[in-house]
Amino acid sequence: MPLKTRAGAAAELMSGQSLYRHYYSVVLATRSFARLAAVLSFAYVVRGQLFGFPFTALELALLCVLGAYVVEKLVRKERFPDPRQMPHFWPLVLLLVAATISVVVAPDKRAAAGIWKAYFVEPALVAMVLWDVLRGPRDVEKLIGAFFTSGILVSVYQIAGFVYALGIHRPNLVDNPVVVLYNTPNATGLFLGPLLAIALSMLLFGNREERWRAGFFSVFSIPAFVLSFSRGAWLGLLAAAAVLVWQHRRRLLLVAGIAVALVAAAAVPSIRRRIEHEFNPTDPSNSLVLRQHLWKATLQMQGNLRHILFGTGLSGFKHDILPYKEFSGYSENLIYPHNILLNFWTETGLLGLAAFLWLAVEFARQGWSRVRPDTPQRVYFIGLAAAGVTIVVHGLLDVPFFKNDLSFLTLALVGTQAALIRQQG
Repeated sequence: MPLKTRAGAAAELMSGQSLYRHYYSVVLATRSFARLAAVLSFAYVVRGQLFGFPFTALELALLCVLGAYVVEKLVRKERFPDPRQMPHFWPLVLLLVAATISVVVAPDKRAAAGIWKAYFVEPALVAMVLWDVLRGPRDVEKLIGAFFTSGILVSVYQIAGFVYALGIHRPNLVDNPVVVLYNTPNATGLFLGPLLAIALSMLLFGNREERWRAGFFSVFSIPAFVLSFSRGAWLGLLAAAAVLVWQHRRRLLLVAGIAVALVAAAAVPSIRRRIEHEFNPTDPSNSLVLRQHLWKATLQMQGNLRHILFGTGLSGFKHDILPYKEFSGYSENLIYPHNILLNFWTETGLLGLAAFLWLAVEFARQGWSRVRPDTPQRVYFIGLAAAGVTIVVHGLLDVPFFKNDLSFLTLALVGTQAALIRQQG
């Protein structure tokens, strides 16, 4: 071969290798930033301002995901997929439209715009990115593992805080649980519950590596989950466990194991005392009685035409509920009505409630139709279904979406399910 030809071939080979490395690094960038955002789910508590605009560490990570994705597509000269092909595209669009209207009708439009951006727009766009870039079960496993890492960090803080509180003999650790990263102890259960549901699916249906990863996560998260003393979270995970057991061939043995675990948990004085509150209507720690007062006030507030159609607008509940407090027995100072249906109705109106119900039904339908075939995606379809059950059941008593980490986690699960559906063709 002539020298010039050889040099040209070598240059072409080097150029091809360089392009391959560049191609791989850009592909890796989007997925890596997605995993980084998952690890930083709890980091919305890290806040600052840039050019007068507030931001959180989690928001910056989500923006990096979106930026890397756009760069990836442009560098690879790859067409952006038609978002209408995403299984959950239309309910997501309807939810974004409802959230946008809710900014307009909100009493504090600056606060509403911040919620619109952080709870709806950014997580929904990232969900669409995940639908495109999670090309195989291994990509899904790594993303779930990143969420597990965030859950481990949350758990370590929760456990360390509890141990410290024990060391200084802080009283009433059961009815007034330790809070470290979050504002309320329920927030720990809200975040860890869906992840534990996925971990249980991996333990029951996964391969050896998936079981190891889920087991390692569970070692940290189960104690922290219990120490949150969130009864709604416990109930949500129990419902998710029922879904998982129903899908397993050894369901009778697993049901017996769950029954033994429940009896053992009830034998622990602190757990038993925490649960007993709910069976005494005159107990001031009975959260169901408090919720009933809250829901009564909310339904009274929603009785006029404006609230029926548009709710209170984003961040408007605390403002609009004030005239209805003294007539309903509601005396707390909450920013949401602590029921997933009422949360969406008051914050995003009837349109937002319809969008949420559509999304929930579609998520359940798509997942249920794919849990039977024995494919590599099956363990994640079952896990996502169980996580959805956890979110809805706990959400009947709490606020499982309207928080930075929870909105991202919820819509990331939606995007992940869409990616799994795409993988199966």
